[in-house]
Amino acid sequence: PRRVRRGINSRLIYTGTKGEILKQNDPDMLREAKFVPPEKFPFTCDVSIYGNTIAIYALRKKPMGVIIESDEISASFRAIFNLLWSIL
Repeated sequence: PRRVRRGINSRLIYTGTKGEILKQNDPDMLREAKFVPPEKFPFTCDVSIYGNTIAIYALRKKPMGVIIESDEISASFRAIFNLLWSIL
């Protein structure tokens, strides 16, 4: 809700055993989403990219995470995300 109140758009690529649960385009939530079946995208961590920051965290088994603040690393992760987004 805070992101929406601030007018910040988001794009996300997600997977899950429950299937597609988000609208592809949700203007009320300022969100675009693309679903990938878990057998094609067996990714169990969450990666958030914002500004020059990457937040990587896992919530299964032993919860843990790391935050990286780096222009170079965030630009590389953003390029990987954009490539995957364009393929989907």
